[in-house]
Amino acid sequence: MSTINVTNTGDSGAGSLRKAIASAKSGDVIKFAPKLAGKTITLKSQLEVPAGLNLTIDGGNAKGLTISGADKHRILLLQSTSATPSRLTVKNLTLADGYTSDRGGAISTEHQGQVVVENVLFKGNKADKGGGAIFTAFEGTLSVQRSKFIGNVAIADNDERGAGAIAFWGPRECTIVGSLFRKNRGINGGAINSLNGKLTIKNSKFFDNDVSAASYDNGEPNPSLRGYGGAIYADRASSTSEPSGTIKLLNTIFDGNKGRAAGGAVYLYTGGQDNVVIDDAVFKDNAVTGLRGGEGGNAGALMVMSNEINRGLKLSNAAFINNTAKGQGGGIWTMNSPGLITNATFSGNRVTGKDTSNVGGAMTLYSPTEIINSTIAKNYAGWVGGGISAGDGNNVSVKNTIFYKNTADNGSNDWGIQQHTNRELIDKGGNIQYPPKATNLGNDYNATANVKLIDPKLGGLELMDGMYVYPLQKGSPAIDKGVNGAPKTDQLGVKRDGEPDIGAFEFGTASRSRTLSVSPSPLEIEGTREGDRLRGSKQGDTILGLGGGDTILGGAGDDGIVGGRGNDELTGGSGRDSFVYEAFRDRSDVITDFNPRKDILNLLSLFTGNDFSSDRPFKKYVQIQQEGDNVVVKVNPLGDRQPGTFERLATLENVSAEALGVQNVITSVSMLPD
Repeated sequence: MSTINVTNTGDSGAGSLRKAIASAKSGDVIKFAPKLAGKTITLKSQLEVPAGLNLTIDGGNAKGLTISGADKHRILLLQSTSATPSRLTVKNLTLADGYTSDRGGAISTEHQGQVVVENVLFKGNKADKGGGAIFTAFEGTLSVQRSKFIGNVAIADNDERGAGAIAFWGPRECTIVGSLFRKNRGINGGAINSLNGKLTIKNSKFFDNDVSAASYDNGEPNPSLRGYGGAIYADRASSTSEPSGTIKLLNTIFDGNKGRAAGGAVYLYTGGQDNVVIDDAVFKDNAVTGLRGGEGGNAGALMVMSNEINRGLKLSNAAFINNTAKGQGGGIWTMNSPGLITNATFSGNRVTGKDTSNVGGAMTLYSPTEIINSTIAKNYAGWVGGGISAGDGNNVSVKNTIFYKNTADNGSNDWGIQQHTNRELIDKGGNIQYPPKATNLGNDYNATANVKLIDPKLGGLELMDGMYVYPLQKGSPAIDKGVNGAPKTDQLGVKRDGEPDIGAFEFGTASRSRTLSVSPSPLEIEGTREGDRLRGSKQGDTILGLGGGDTILGGAGDDGIVGGRGNDELTGGSGRDSFVYEAFRDRSDVITDFNPRKDILNLLSLFTGNDFSSDRPFKKYVQIQQEGDNVVVKVNPLGDRQPGTFERLATLENVSAEALGVQNVITSVSMLPD
């Protein structure tokens, strides 16, 4: 293995990137001279990595280096065959303005090609057929870590596999960790389209992706198969010859995505051998409008379905807030996917149509489903089932669940029936409904036959630790009244006591921490939802605290540290460390050894979305204040909605405010950390 240095921005010739690739052998690493920092390599044709190579291209020595396709050329093609498979790792670069009339505007692979992406910005790439940024061919693999996909497009051919950012053809692993997808546009999957892939997404954000450009396509084999999944579209999690496959969405936010046919944020079609796991997720302000000639706009946020009974949907610790569907299922819509829903809050979800089919403000369930310790409040349907619409013949049960002020318009009629649910659900105990059904008509129902009809005394909807919940007020009849079988923790990861509360929120308890022993790793160390003690190695680690009050020590090397929820104590150690805040819920940390000469606070994910429009985000949304020997970093989590509203994010111990500046805080996509 050797290192090849790129010394100029030329398209070809000595010292160029093209020459470096042509001369590389398997195992080589291509790096860039520091003088190329902030420069752009503009290509005159695509770069081709020969089959059989294992090659790394690392821009870490030249911060801000961009490789551009000039809106004319794909940037990288990884050639590969089953006899000579290839592997390409791309790190610490910007890949911008790539274009192809085929698939993969920035990176495309051939059969069994393996791609690893770390800390790369993909911006403004286009592919007419799909994969505006990346296309991974059949039997390849894809790993994406700490990267950003901004404004990539794949709409020109109205292609069924038209993913705005990533098109993945399985049946192998596609893993996305700690990444941001914003304003990507596709046909199926505004950000991601996965065919048969084992798709895992963790600690990521999807903002304002859409498939609004999709249209019914006469003459194609599946003319109506367009407009699914404003952010993510998956067609199975395994091939038909495999015994099983799983799709996982973990600690991820979906906000402002737009679908057409179905799935405002996420559309997951699964095989009978597949299952879906969603945990610690927020779905907010997503919408689906309907496709003319196709599906009528079901699942404002999430659709999980199968043409045969699959191995199930497990949905836990999630919030569905203000999502909208024209057809059915303002929050979620399932079919043939047996569900277990625990610790979930559904609030403000809406079905806007007013015909007899426009049902299920929070949920439309054509699957047997068990709902435990959830809060279903203030959802609306144009016809019936403001909270839940359960399909005939599907056993839907509820336990320790609150139904509160859900409404349904019954079209233009004044019947006032079936406000919370379209029929009586199976009662497993500990349920509350308010208000009671409004009529004595034979086709009007309370949520269950035995539900307790009493005001649960909910507080207002609050954002706590990055999760939306309805706290219980003191004196609530839901406190300590849950039946056995409640989950051990609530929606925020707080431990429930021996007398669990009803609903997703546990009143007045605190989380217990524990220590997690982890072997040193140069790649990734991940904690739990509780309080952990995590220690990195001498190499550059990525350490994810997740939930709880963690103690994290990066050790030597250039570490990326994500404390996650809870009041964490973070120590980067020697090296150039990046302290990453993926959501405002990660606030209230103490950083013990922040070095203004080399360390970074990465706040990029806090300032994305329509509420943060300033081109000077550091000045407008960040405050640095001296408090004794320490510095307090404050941010405005509400952005342009409430200017000047600053809240504490982190305390930097033994640091002078005069030593800190914009160079220490990443607030825009052009400021990638080393």
